[in-house]
Amino acid sequence: MTYIYRREDTGEAIVVDWSTMMGQKDGYIALDDGVLAKRCVYLEHHAIDPPASAPAVPIKAEIVSDALGVTGHQVAEFREDAARNGMRVDFTPDPLQPHFFQARFNTWEEKSRYTRHRQMSDRNSRNGGGQSLSPELLARAKARLFEQARCAGK
Repeated sequence: MTYIYRREDTGEAIVVDWSTMMGQKDGYIALDDGVLAKRCVYLEHHAIDPPASAPAVPIKAEIVSDALGVTGHQVAEFREDAARNGMRVDFTPDPLQPHFFQARFNTWEEKSRYTRHRQMSDRNSRNGGGQSLSPELLARAKARLFEQARCAGK
């Protein structure tokens, strides 16, 4: 069996054998020229060059969601569903979990649209979910902390 790694300097795919793969540390191997290469499980299970008929979906931004991600056996199904519904999402291998694929988007609007399509919600304010503390809630929290500190004798 062969395994595919990507060179850290050029991104070129390198094919290695089992014994070389067994020498990896944290998913990386050192090549003969001293450059590190990271294992790419995705390329081991999919064609390196997509068919010419496949529409290109370039992902420029780093809007990444684990919550909207899928496991390896679900990737084809969720890609097909996204394409069928006009969603612009790509699934790429999680660098820390090789059998999990993160969802990646170009814009926050695309992420929001796909989130609704999956019947999920994102209430995290840093992701545009709209949940945040009002000045009134912040003032109440501050007063409560001071009251607790005073009750504790500090």
